[in-house]
Amino acid sequence: MLAEFSREEFLSDYFTYRPGEHVIIVSPTGGGKSYLMWQLLERAMQDHPDLRPVYFMPKPSDETTDDWAERLGLHETPVWPPKKKLFAAKPPGYVLWPQHPQLLDPDERHAVVGAQLRKGLDAQFWTPRTISLVDDAHSASSMYGLAKPIEEHLVNGRSNRSAIWLATQKPSGTIVSGGLTSYAWNSGSHLFLGKSPAEADVQKYSEISGIDPQLVMSTVRNLRTYDVGADGAITQWLYINKSGPFAAVIDP
Repeated sequence: MLAEFSREEFLSDYFTYRPGEHVIIVSPTGGGKSYLMWQLLERAMQDHPDLRPVYFMPKPSDETTDDWAERLGLHETPVWPPKKKLFAAKPPGYVLWPQHPQLLDPDERHAVVGAQLRKGLDAQFWTPRTISLVDDAHSASSMYGLAKPIEEHLVNGRSNRSAIWLATQKPSGTIVSGGLTSYAWNSGSHLFLGKSPAEADVQKYSEISGIDPQLVMSTVRNLRTYDVGADGAITQWLYINKSGPFAAVIDP
C-alpha cells in the first residue's frame, strides 16, 4: 500500500522541484488540475525565485487563473513579448492569455490564438530557468497547433533548465486529434494522475516507464473522489516522482 499524504503535507514536505523538471497532470474535467498546478507553481517559485514562469491560457476565460495570477503577482498579457509598462517593476512571471476574436470562424480564431501562444513557448524554450505551464494541453496541442513545440520542450528543454508543465483531461486522446505525446510519460519528472472512469485512460497510465503497471492501474482505479457540487468531483492523486521512482497518494 502506498503512503498517503494531505495536500498541505505533500506541498510543504515532499514536493521538491528542481529547475528543468517537467510536470504532467491528468484528470477528467473538474478534477482539480488547474488548482493543483497553481499550488505546485507557488511552491516552486518559493524555492526558486529566479525562475520565470509563464502560464499559457488557451481558454477564453477562467476564474482560477484570474485569482492565482493576482496571488502570485503574475502579469497578464494578450501578446508576446509582453509590452513593458513605464516605471513598472518587472513581474516574477506572466500569464499569456491571447484574446479570442468571437467573430472569426473556429479555424481562424485558433490560428490567431495559437500564433501568440507559439511565440511565448518559443521564447521560454530558449530561455534558461523557465517554467511554461500549459493549461489544457490537449486543446493547445490539437486545436492551436502547439504539438511540435510542446514535444520539443519535453525532449530538449531540460538540458537548458527550461521546463514545461502540462495539464490535460485524458492521456488517451481522441481518434480525430490524437492525445498527449508519449514523451510526456518518458520525459515527465513529476506526474499526477487523477481517477478516470475510462479504462483506456487507466491502461495508458500503466505505460509509464520504471513503474509497476499493475500498481499504477490498481491505485488509480481505487482513488477516492469528492463531490463539490456544481463544480463536479475532485479526485485524489497518484503522484509519481520518476527520479526515485517514488509514488504516493495525495489527498485533494
